[in-house]
Amino acid sequence: MAKKKKTKMSAAERAKRRAANHTSGGASTTLRLPAGVEFFSPKKGKYLVDILSYPAGKGNPWCEEGEMYFERTYFVHRNVGIENQSYVCPRLTSELKCPICEYRAKLLKEGADKDLIQSLKPQERQLWNVIDATDRKQVMLWDISTFCFGAQLDGQINECDEDEDFASFSDLEGGYTLKLGVDQESGQGFTFVKVNRIGFKSRKKDYDESILEKLYNLDDLLIILDYDKLNGIFLQMPSGEKVEEEDDDDVEEEAASKKEKKKKAAPKPEPEEDDGDLEDEDGDDEDVEEEAASKKKKKKKAAPKPEPEEDDDDFDPEDDGDFDPEDDDDGTATRGKDDDDDLEDEDGDDGDLEDEDGDDDDDLVL
Repeated sequence: MAKKKKTKMSAAERAKRRAANHTSGGASTTLRLPAGVEFFSPKKGKYLVDILSYPAGKGNPWCEEGEMYFERTYFVHRNVGIENQSYVCPRLTSELKCPICEYRAKLLKEGADKDLIQSLKPQERQLWNVIDATDRKQVMLWDISTFCFGAQLDGQINECDEDEDFASFSDLEGGYTLKLGVDQESGQGFTFVKVNRIGFKSRKKDYDESILEKLYNLDDLLIILDYDKLNGIFLQMPSGEKVEEEDDDDVEEEAASKKEKKKKAAPKPEPEEDDGDLEDEDGDDEDVEEEAASKKKKKKKAAPKPEPEEDDDDFDPEDDGDFDPEDDDDGTATRGKDDDDDLEDEDGDDGDLEDEDGDDDDDLVL
């Protein structure tokens, strides 16, 4: 059979392949960024920006697919795995199971260290399509914590007068330009920027629908890993590999199984013969009786003694505290459904400075 010749790849083809698969500066673990994307990165000062609504994709919690909406809320876990990366929380972002939230719920139940529990708390962020209102040249992507902008915007909309329709700020026609007052703040050893003042100004010119082609579909940008892959990264294991840990329940179950096998393997003593079977029919033959008694003694001496049974006190199938053969808790990252209440009570806490890791310019620049 003729061998298949390997087709050689030219240097130009290799260059194209690298360009198609390489992301300069390292790929984002939370966002699937299009080529040439520009971020809105305000510093301390004043800005005039237009935030525009886009046709929503799948999974947006605030609208149906195809409806016009202006932002995408998502949640991230920070400093995950050996590389201390950020990852989208599947539970709060898309109502899927999250191994990190499960582990955090377990720690909450056990009353573990508060700093550890706090470090695992998912942080709320938002994505926006932003245009510099002074030139309207380019659509930029704004990735910022809700604490540093979205919360203030919600407050302004809720407090506006009846004759002020600020809620329509993102409409292509009749929308508003936002006047942002950005401050630089500090806390816990690092600095960050926060929008503390928001004003609304009627636009001089509406946007044409053709602008929709340039807007980012914010829902499609999120990278939401499946449970096993995220769990593997969280537990510092190779991608997708599950960690198998032996806990006390497994050890007790194995010991109980060995004990049962040992009981079954113990030899049973042979039953003693009935004296009446060896007795002469007339009952007066003493020699026969003596011979029978002698045989009986020898048999008793030769019979092996059964091994003493082990104490059953260590095993109680009805004692849920010591042994539960149906308990599949591996001691790593499991929780019950009732733990959601513990987590959800804390998710809306704006008091955490959500962009406080200081490692990522995108997080600090807001």
